[in-house]
Amino acid sequence: MAPYTLRRAVIFGGRKSPEEPSSQLFLVDMDSNVAHEVKDVGGAIPQKRWKHTLTQTDEGKYLLIGGKDNVRIFDDVYELDLEKNCWRIVGKLSEALHSHSAVRIHDKVFTSGGLNSEGKIHSALFVIDTAGIPSVLQPLEITGMIPRYTTSLLKKEISKLTNIFYSTKVFPL
Repeated sequence: MAPYTLRRAVIFGGRKSPEEPSSQLFLVDMDSNVAHEVKDVGGAIPQKRWKHTLTQTDEGKYLLIGGKDNVRIFDDVYELDLEKNCWRIVGKLSEALHSHSAVRIHDKVFTSGGLNSEGKIHSALFVIDTAGIPSVLQPLEITGMIPRYTTSLLKKEISKLTNIFYSTKVFPL
């Protein structure tokens, strides 16, 4: 789930049952507590999945990263543009990933943790520059960060990452 406006959210995928992944897209109105399915979305529609992340990158734009279904673990990165009502694939991770967390800081999306295709905890960090996403995204190994999955980046870690990347001018503002 990701914010759409102050009172609306976007939900993609998940599971309809323990063994049935979904590719449905919903807008949820927080005032009325009603979800409306968004239909007629074009472009390169992602496969059904769960345990992915959907992160807002700009007004009406979102990155869908990784996830899994009953058989596969995904390494793909899609962009959803709700203004144009379309999906497009924008890149791939260097390895498949699910159960990770993602957060946007300025024009970068940081993914942390998760499990790879071997079921091992992913200890590296992907940094996705939303202004120019390369076709294959390589992880960065960060010392001192505890590998984790199915959780969010802690505020302390976000602050540490912001200081590492922005103060060292690796990713200037």
